[in-house]
Amino acid sequence: MTRIGGIIFARMNSSRLPGKAMIEIDGVSLIERVIERAKQISKIDHLCVATSIDKEDDIIATLSKSKNIDVYRGSLLDVAVRAIETCKEFNYDSFLRICGDRPFFDFTIYDKLIEIHNLESSDITTNIFPRTVPPGLSGEVISTNALKFVIAQSNNKDHREHITKYFYENPKLFNIRNVQNGIPKEKVNSRLVIDNHQDLKKATWIAKKIKKNNTNADYIQLIDLAFEWENNNNNKKYGSIRNT
Repeated sequence: MTRIGGIIFARMNSSRLPGKAMIEIDGVSLIERVIERAKQISKIDHLCVATSIDKEDDIIATLSKSKNIDVYRGSLLDVAVRAIETCKEFNYDSFLRICGDRPFFDFTIYDKLIEIHNLESSDITTNIFPRTVPPGLSGEVISTNALKFVIAQSNNKDHREHITKYFYENPKLFNIRNVQNGIPKEKVNSRLVIDNHQDLKKATWIAKKIKKNNTNADYIQLIDLAFEWENNNNNKKYGSIRNT
């Protein structure tokens, strides 16, 4: 039977928002929010956090263990190798990539990706080739064997740090399954990811709105809130660099 893991990738070293894993969003740290949401994913067999061996990431490892989440520590910059080593440690055949900068991802989106991945045995099952969800709701389920192939093919720094980039640059080499969620195109450019201070302001506003309404909020409601905040703040758009 195929074993699917959920790997939360997190580290303190972020060029645009240093220490963001521990930055609080309405009183709860970013990494805690990601962990609590990840616990709701029903179709993974095991959940863990993959961080680096750098001393500054001790705090991530300590917090994760306090939440009863297993931790693997590996390379800071070679995230692809860190991922493969994590898969070996916990015996994953495929894994759901969960970036530690997504405090509002919807577990139902991830469960759908995993279900399709299991049925079709793709190399990667995704919702961003082409992108059909806003940043922050992105999901990728990756075959361990496919990632091993990528590592053997490329030593490129970008391919090792952004582990799915090689897949999308070389689609003819892989069986890529893209999944849509019916999100209107005009709202796909909204952002629910934490990459800079403007993202943090928006996330804090959204978190307070959710708390006030006493709701967990599904991804449609979250996108609407992000869209509302962006429209009320001159609809500014900010680039995204994932360095987890």
